[in-house]
Amino acid sequence: MQPTIMGLASQFSQRKVKTFLDIFLRTERGLIHRTPYLLVNRTLKTETKPRPGDKSVFTSKSSPDINIKSKSETEKLLNKLKSLKGSVSEKLRLSETMTPELEQLVLENQPNRSFLLRQALVEIKGAEDRTKHLLSLPESLTVDEWRTLISLQDYRSRLTYLQSIYLGKDCLDEIRKQDEIYSGPLQISEEMISELVGDDKDERRKIKIFQGHHEMLRQEGQLLPSSVTEKNLTDILHLTGTSRIKKYLSFMFKTEISQFNEGLRKAENAKRTEEMKKIAKEKKANANHIVYGLGENVIMHRISDSTMNSFFNWIAVREFHEWGIPLVIDMSHHKSWKMDRSSKKSLFTELSNSISINRMYKTPFQLHITGLQEEHMESLKKIVPSVNEPDAAFNATSQNHLDLFPAEKMVYLSPDSNNDLQKFNPDDIYVIGGIIDKGNDRLPLTLSAAKRLRIRHARFPMRQHLGLTGDLNVDSCVAIMNDLKASQDWFYSFRWVPSRHLGNRVKTNLNPSLQHQLAYRAHRHLTPNSWKGETESVRNLNLGPAQYRMYYQKIKDCKTREELDELLEELKI
Repeated sequence: MQPTIMGLASQFSQRKVKTFLDIFLRTERGLIHRTPYLLVNRTLKTETKPRPGDKSVFTSKSSPDINIKSKSETEKLLNKLKSLKGSVSEKLRLSETMTPELEQLVLENQPNRSFLLRQALVEIKGAEDRTKHLLSLPESLTVDEWRTLISLQDYRSRLTYLQSIYLGKDCLDEIRKQDEIYSGPLQISEEMISELVGDDKDERRKIKIFQGHHEMLRQEGQLLPSSVTEKNLTDILHLTGTSRIKKYLSFMFKTEISQFNEGLRKAENAKRTEEMKKIAKEKKANANHIVYGLGENVIMHRISDSTMNSFFNWIAVREFHEWGIPLVIDMSHHKSWKMDRSSKKSLFTELSNSISINRMYKTPFQLHITGLQEEHMESLKKIVPSVNEPDAAFNATSQNHLDLFPAEKMVYLSPDSNNDLQKFNPDDIYVIGGIIDKGNDRLPLTLSAAKRLRIRHARFPMRQHLGLTGDLNVDSCVAIMNDLKASQDWFYSFRWVPSRHLGNRVKTNLNPSLQHQLAYRAHRHLTPNSWKGETESVRNLNLGPAQYRMYYQKIKDCKTREELDELLEELKI
């Protein structure tokens, strides 16, 4: 049964009513094609109880003690919904426009094509009922457009064609070419294969086996990926067994369909942006007063990303003087130790994060990335284009760190060392190993390098302050050292330890202690690497040592979920 408009009043807060108003308005304007009541029904099924302190919810039988603060404004919204109800409910969706008479015209007395038409209608209905990756569809199709639609083999081509009609684009030839790729056998260029495996017959046989599995599943009518990247091809060479091949094909398809949906969304947003610009331009032309907003009259100046980037870079560049304290990331290990593609990508992502984290502090380190080979320098340029610019926030060089700084001042940070680093010494130069250690490939490279070069070595005292040990990412080490330099507080500095280390201690133990569980809860809510989003990350980053310790203990002391939510509400920026 469809919920009534006034029924919404007893179920939803003012915020949710506004959300539904937006859905109705977008539906009325043709921005999305979906039955609004379907969304209402789905939300009613999953509606949670009002949170304590939420005073913007209507009083109902289930919540008799909730105050009514903004009833008049919410009633206005409900009246607007009621006025829209008639116009929206009368509008047919595209899947509902197919009549028996229209079906006969589309099929042209060829009943064997009825299956293709049914399949297209199922896909259209699925697109209309989406809860994410919303897709705008045309209100109706001509007979020729229906015939063109069912002539396409792959459903991705059909969705692209429907969107092109809605957007008014004439790109049928391109869609047909892509449809041949979607529906045909998996093609892997000889150039890509030669570059990766050369003339190795065993490796080429693995690729042929993978293509064979793809073809068999394609003949069965399963949805499969249509292209292969270099990374995919590298992973394919390590697959053993039919089950793993099928799972990897499923993974590739999910990745490809996600990119496909993103492409549809961007195309639709581009048109919507043009329409909004046109409306704004007309509004400005007809305005009899000063126009306010971005790009118009505003109280504050708009600061661009490039301005912010230059500001943070200058903070880091400023430290490249005699008063600055060097911090080294040593990349020389890779001259004798080779990484696979995924590890290399992870490492350079960590380097990029290290540069960003370091320059956020008021007095960052002089960051030196040493021992870079030519191929590593090229990879670094891809993620940090300003690597060779005068205002770069770091120094990237092929020189060894021993060529830049005296060995007697250096301390190599290694998780394999038996020496705990008790405190930060501004006269020492700390070295972090630029490596990725995981799985069976883990080697004590940093400790052996320190002993070979006859320089001091130490480890973070994680067991002493957190009760655990672990190998940390390069960017986590850089962040910890920055906090330690500023506060000389190890417990506070270890807020950068990824929450998974504390979580694994709880999850892998059959009977985890209560203290470990509480420590994990407090740490994951206060780490700057927050899983909740950017707002929480910035909030946690701005906490000082005393605040961090206070809220850490308060979160551990919370007895109920409501008490925890109320405490986290205090922390909001």
